[in-house]
Amino acid sequence: MDLKPNQAVFSSWQVPIANLPLEIYRVDVLLGEETAWRTFFHSGPVRGNWSVTASWDIETTLGGAEYTNWVISQLQTESKIVRAEGSQLAFSRQVDGDTHSIECKFTLVKEKLYIHVAFSAYRD
Repeated sequence: MDLKPNQAVFSSWQVPIANLPLEIYRVDVLLGEETAWRTFFHSGPVRGNWSVTASWDIETTLGGAEYTNWVISQLQTESKIVRAEGSQLAFSRQVDGDTHSIECKFTLVKEKLYIHVAFSAYRD
């Protein structure tokens, strides 16, 4: 990555978690010796009779508005915003007759933003 002051840079990686043992994992992205981003995730989804859900927790130094704008820019082309208020953001879309939803809940503690993200897929 080519990082420059006062310029936002976004990147994503695909991580093959399907074959990991069922555990809680932590991923850190470091800039130099500082943790710039941290997330925790469960390696497997929770399956119900009519749904599948998965959740993870993210820690970032981005501000709430900056992170919200980034999430919206990533999801708005494929999903509809169903809630954007205060510390919550939710998206929904239809896929092959099912409803997929993503919900984000934000908590700001000192200079770090903690985000709980939940993905759910329901049969319609």
